[in-house]
Amino acid sequence: MNKKLLQHVILRVLKDPKLMTRLSISEWNLLFIKGKDLTMLGRFYIMAKDHKILNDLPSKAQDLLFSAYNVSSNGYVRINWEMNRIKRALHEYQGKVVLLKGGAYISAGLKAAQGRQCSDVDILVSKSEIDLAEECFLSEGWISDLDNRYDQYYYRQLMHELPPLYHPDRNIIVDIHHSILPPTGRLKPNPEKLLSSAVKITNGENSGFYVLSNEDMLLHSAAHIFHDGEMTGGLRNLLEQRDLIEEFEKEKNSHFWDNIIPRAKEMDLGRPLFYCLRYNKALLDLKIPKSVQKEIKNFAPNSFILALMDFAVIQVLVPTQIDQKRFLGRIAAQALYLRSHFLRMPFLMLLGHLSKKFVRRLKGEKH
Repeated sequence: MNKKLLQHVILRVLKDPKLMTRLSISEWNLLFIKGKDLTMLGRFYIMAKDHKILNDLPSKAQDLLFSAYNVSSNGYVRINWEMNRIKRALHEYQGKVVLLKGGAYISAGLKAAQGRQCSDVDILVSKSEIDLAEECFLSEGWISDLDNRYDQYYYRQLMHELPPLYHPDRNIIVDIHHSILPPTGRLKPNPEKLLSSAVKITNGENSGFYVLSNEDMLLHSAAHIFHDGEMTGGLRNLLEQRDLIEEFEKEKNSHFWDNIIPRAKEMDLGRPLFYCLRYNKALLDLKIPKSVQKEIKNFAPNSFILALMDFAVIQVLVPTQIDQKRFLGRIAAQALYLRSHFLRMPFLMLLGHLSKKFVRRLKGEKH
C-alpha cells in the first residue's frame, strides 16, 4: 500500500488525536481543508475534548472545530424532530420500522454519531408492507419530485428503496428501504432476517423505533461503502465502522467477534466485511483478533483483484494533498464507481440503464 498516502495528516490524527497539539500551521491548514470536505471537523472536536487537549490547541483551531461541532449538533435536532414526525405519520403502521445509518447511530447513542453531519433519515420496513408505509407518508404531506416513468420503475422494481420523499416544510429526505442492497445485485442479504434480528429502542425520544443488531449494523455499513456506494469521501464511513466495532466489542457479555463472521456468511456479505476489516486495519490501526484475521481471508478476492482494490481504495479514501491534482486518484474513483454499478446489476440491465441516463442527459432532462 502507498506508504506516502498512509502518512496523511488526517490519518495520523485519527490514529493519535493528541498529535493535534503538535501540528504545524501547514498541517492545520490541510486538516481543516480536507476535514471539511469529509465532514469530519466536528469529530475532531470530539476527539480533542475526549483526550482533554482542546485547550492546548491554537485558539483559531478551537473556534473552527467548535463551530463544526455546533453544525452537527444542530443537525441532530433536525433529524430527531424528523424522526418524531415519522413516528407520528406511521402511528397506525403496525410493522417494524428500523432506523438505518445516522438516524440509528443517534437514536442508539453510539459514538459513530458524534460530530456526524446528517442530512436525511433512512428507514427499513418489510417489503410486503412498504406500500402501506409510503401511503402513510404521502397522507401526512411528504412528496416526491420524481415524476419520470423510468425513474419510478428504476426505484420500485430494481432498487432496494422507494423514490426519496421529503416534506416541503422541513426539506429533509426520507428514504424508505425494503432491503440494504438492490435485489438485482450480486450479493443478496435477506431483509427479513435483518428485520427479525432488529433491536427495539426502549428509551429516549425515539423509543418505539428499531435499529439493526450490532453485527448487521456493521455489515450494512460495510456493504454501503464497499459494494453499493460511491467510495469518494468514504473515510468518514470507515471511521464509523471502527467506532462501531470498538464499541460493540466492549459491550458487557459481548460476543461480537464470535458472531460477525458467521453472520456475514449467513447474510452473503463476507466480501464487504473483508474489505471493511482490511482497510480499517491498514488506515486506522483497528485491532482485530488473530482468529478473525485468519477466518476473514476466506472472503478475500484473488491476489490480482486485491492488489487493484488496495491501490484504488487507498487512492480514493485518503484525501489529496492541497498541491496535488492526483490524476491516478480520479481514475481510481471512477473505476470504483463503475465497479459499484457492475455489482448492482447484471451487465445487459446495466447497459440499458446507463443508455437511458445518457439519452436523458443529452436531452437536458433531470435524472
